[in-house]
Amino acid sequence: MRLKKLVLLLFIFVFLASSASGMAGVSPGSYDINFKPYLKGTYHFDFITDAGKKFDISLQGDLAQYATLSDKTLDSGGRIYVYLKLPREVEVPGQHTLYVAAQERPEPGKRGVSTVVNVKGIINVYVPYPNQYAEVELVAPNIKSGEVGIFNVRIKSMGVETLYASSQIEIYDARNKTVAILPLENSAIESTKSRDFEVEWDTTNFKAGLYKAKAITFYNGRNASVQASFRIGELFVDVTNHSNNLLRNQINKFDVHIESFWNDPIQSVFAEVTLLDYGISFKTPSVDLKGFDKVVLQGYFDTTGIPEDADSFRAKIAVNYAGKINEKLVEVHFYKKINYLMIGLVIGVIAAILILLGIIFLLKRMEKKNAKQIKKK
Repeated sequence: MRLKKLVLLLFIFVFLASSASGMAGVSPGSYDINFKPYLKGTYHFDFITDAGKKFDISLQGDLAQYATLSDKTLDSGGRIYVYLKLPREVEVPGQHTLYVAAQERPEPGKRGVSTVVNVKGIINVYVPYPNQYAEVELVAPNIKSGEVGIFNVRIKSMGVETLYASSQIEIYDARNKTVAILPLENSAIESTKSRDFEVEWDTTNFKAGLYKAKAITFYNGRNASVQASFRIGELFVDVTNHSNNLLRNQINKFDVHIESFWNDPIQSVFAEVTLLDYGISFKTPSVDLKGFDKVVLQGYFDTTGIPEDADSFRAKIAVNYAGKINEKLVEVHFYKKINYLMIGLVIGVIAAILILLGIIFLLKRMEKKNAKQIKKK
């Protein structure tokens, strides 16, 4: 057993060592360009690699034919220039991506576990749509109950014409009912330009829970929209589940599933579980919760001494957090004893019946066969 563990650890070490030796990166990671007819530009990418590593450089993507490279190989990293010359037009509007790919050359004759590194620089070219065209981005953060939330909206004019738009944010509750409409200023946005909006919403009269924000932009008889979920939080930690089936007369692990409804971290959260009818109680170790975190608290207790005729018992789960306590009464059951003797008897009876039916079936077939032979004689 020790030998197997040693071999496994050695394999992991060799794998990590060989993987670490093939690391690579690129800077900058990407460029964003707005299309213009016959646009020319020079862009550079710095590839960072391990010393002695050789890489092949290539162009990929539907715009690769409009670009050339300063070099097609790299030794121990270096800078690659991309010379871009776009055509008069690109038929398909939207985003087109040109990849500058650096792929490591495998070392000839090298044995063992190794990985071939492939890293890519990116040039995004945005081709405008005909007429007016809008794209919308939305950031909807979680909000503390009773505070003012701030939504961020970006409207991008992605058509060849100036975008004339009216916009709003619609807020929906967990039942998908509209609870608020927040208007944005009317805007005129030039082609390939964008405009940012910051919208406030006071949550004083709204309950904690899950909500959805939808940003809509109306323009030229059309609309563009995007939505995002967010939560209004309160300082509350709930018990969402717990262990239910336990074993008798031994130490049991008891799980308490909890969920935070608060945006900020909550430190030193623990649960105390009390078996109300037997004077048994135990605490779980404490944990620190992140915003809207879900964790499982684990404790242990001995069920020895609980009467054998008790199929279940009442328990109080008290979650302690931020100077508060949330208590929940639950019912916990014991695993039911399996009567193996009864199960064996039932299986035996069923088997005997099946065997008897099989014998009867065979006897009838033999009787029919004998009857046919008698008739032939």
